[in-house]
Amino acid sequence: MNISLEMYGEIFAKAGVKLTSDVLETMFDAQLGLIISYLVIAAFGIVGITMKLFTAFSAKLAQDNRAILSWRFVTSNVFAYFYIILLIASIFTTSAGGVFALTVNNLYNIFMAIYAYVGFNFAIAFLSSRMRPMFAFLIICIALLTFFSFGISLLAMIGVIFTLRINNGPHPVEK
Repeated sequence: MNISLEMYGEIFAKAGVKLTSDVLETMFDAQLGLIISYLVIAAFGIVGITMKLFTAFSAKLAQDNRAILSWRFVTSNVFAYFYIILLIASIFTTSAGGVFALTVNNLYNIFMAIYAYVGFNFAIAFLSSRMRPMFAFLIICIALLTFFSFGISLLAMIGVIFTLRINNGPHPVEK
C-alpha cells in the first residue's frame, strides 16, 4: 500500500495534486457511497444490450420489421425535468454529507447515464446526417475519452433537450 501510494503520489504531485492516505480514504468512501448508482447503471446496461439483441432477433423473424426497427428508448418529460432538478440539487449537495446528499448524488448518476445514452444516440444520428456514421461514432468516442466527465454531462444535457423536444413535438406516427 505504501509503495503504490508513493508511486502514485509522485504522479499526482507532478499534476499539482497532493495524494495522501486521507485523500484516498475520502475518495474511496465517496465512491463506495455511489455503489448503488453504479449497480443500477450496470443493470440498465445489461437490459439495454439484451433489448438490442432481442430487437435484432425479432427483426429477423418478423414479416414486417419496420415497427420493430423503430423501437427507441425515450423517457417522458417528467423524468427529464426531474433530472434537471437533480442537476441543480447535486450542485449544492456534492460536498455535503448525509442521506439526502447521498440519495441525490446516486439518482443524479443514474439519470445522467440514462440521458447521456439518449444524447449519445441523438449525437450519432445528428452527425451521421453530415458524415459517415462510423466516423461520427469515432468522433464522439474520442471526445468522450478526451473530456470524459464534461462529455458525459454534455451528452446528458443533449439527451434531456432531445427528450423534451421529441415529447413536445408531433408524435412520429402523426407525421
